[in-house]
Amino acid sequence: MTEEKTTHVTDFATAPRRVAEFITPFDLCAAIVAVLKPESHEVIYDGAFGTASLLLSVQEYLTKSGASNSENICGREINLNNYETGCKRADAVGLETENLLLSNSLEVNGKDAGKYDVILSNPPLGSKGELREGELGFKTRSGDNKLLQHYINSLKLGGRAAIVVTNGFFSQSDPASVGIRKYLIEHCDLHTVLQLPPNTLQYTAIPISVIFFNKGKNTSNIRYYLKNKEEGYVEFLELINKNTTNKRSYYYNVDCIHDNSFTLPTASQIAIQQEIDEKIGNFKEFKRHKNEKVFLEINLTKEKFEEKSNTVYLPKLGYSPCVTCIGRTTLKHQNYFQLVVDSNIILPGYLVYYLRSNLGQMILDGLKTGVAIPTISKKNLIENLTIFAP
Repeated sequence: MTEEKTTHVTDFATAPRRVAEFITPFDLCAAIVAVLKPESHEVIYDGAFGTASLLLSVQEYLTKSGASNSENICGREINLNNYETGCKRADAVGLETENLLLSNSLEVNGKDAGKYDVILSNPPLGSKGELREGELGFKTRSGDNKLLQHYINSLKLGGRAAIVVTNGFFSQSDPASVGIRKYLIEHCDLHTVLQLPPNTLQYTAIPISVIFFNKGKNTSNIRYYLKNKEEGYVEFLELINKNTTNKRSYYYNVDCIHDNSFTLPTASQIAIQQEIDEKIGNFKEFKRHKNEKVFLEINLTKEKFEEKSNTVYLPKLGYSPCVTCIGRTTLKHQNYFQLVVDSNIILPGYLVYYLRSNLGQMILDGLKTGVAIPTISKKNLIENLTIFAP
């Protein structure tokens, strides 16, 4: 053991592990390692190794290639129980534990800069702590963002990484999230995003993806893969190895980013948009209207709506139909948007027809977020509802 194995309990320490410790499935670990293709001479690192599943997959990959060198496999883990379990598992397969440290990666403070050839990690997700600057200079309370800064900074030029992130990473609007995405796009090649199905990680339905990137070259095209629950990782790995595409893979050119937020889509958002494009049908000749001109009011209530003319009632959640008459609503009023439309631009009856069409339903599905109860937020409705009308 080394001195670094004794650490302080800080914002990233034991609490995040209690609320966000997820088992990384073996097949996912194997797929991540297969994409990274680590070599025995390379220094390989997981800064939140948990029970060491990813590092054990690295060891197995190197052993099968006939070139194992576990002295180059390094890691840190803050939770004592996980650390001890991980070391026992490592000992059982002959993985050296001297470089597996009981330590907080967020207290490294840049000492590992440019140290590692390969970094892979499924860190604790959703942890919050004190507001402080990460290794790339972005202040944040988010443990996710602090750790991602540590990983990017610790990677060598030309190094390769695979990190599990929440799908919120692609669109969060706080300054640190925007800054990290901008840095990642401008200083790394974010070449692949693997979006995983719900409940891939045991005990949680948090939507997650694995981002794969190489440091030292900027991003131009991102390849997305939308994995379904039933399939394994064979098709995904074939796409990577053969550089091909299929119906579950998509390409996104970062030139499509037109604002300063560096927002990226998820794989499912790209898939929905492609389906919308395919289903646009008879609407393609119509004009696309801006919501701020179509809607005079967008109202919510905790009790009952006051009835108004030229109104459409759109459910915020579930799949009940939208209606023009308050008496035909089937849910409690707090579960609807009351959309007061400008009848000089669009008639309420047409808007209901449009939103009930295959295209409208596809667009509304794309606005819903949440796993247990898919819900449309007012912000998402205003910014992303697409309306085609004569």
